[in-house]
Amino acid sequence: MHPYTLGDEWISTLGIDAARTALNAYIQSQSGRLQPSPDSTIRVRFGSRVTLRFWGFLADDHTLPMTLQLTLAEDGPGTRVNAQLESDEGWYLFRLDLMRRRYDTEFRAKLFALRSATSA
Repeated sequence: MHPYTLGDEWISTLGIDAARTALNAYIQSQSGRLQPSPDSTIRVRFGSRVTLRFWGFLADDHTLPMTLQLTLAEDGPGTRVNAQLESDEGWYLFRLDLMRRRYDTEFRAKLFALRSATSA
């Protein structure tokens, strides 16, 4: 099965170092686990497959397993931020539309928070 995905791109008025610092602060506040990646990319894992398997659709939206990839590039005095979110729930025999909606809701909340973190 293909993962659920959602992405966005925006220009932050923050310089690249300030944007990276703001994004890392948000990631830490959400218990994100940073993954090794090249300098211009931030890769993060959120949530837990075990929690999702144990609680199923009753699991809190903030515990949904997902990955986030952030690519930062200088854009004049600011920073171009590209964010891609992807579900990481693992293999299931079938999917419920409820899970797609829950991922969509959580993805949109994360993208809003990431944008807010990089606004001056």
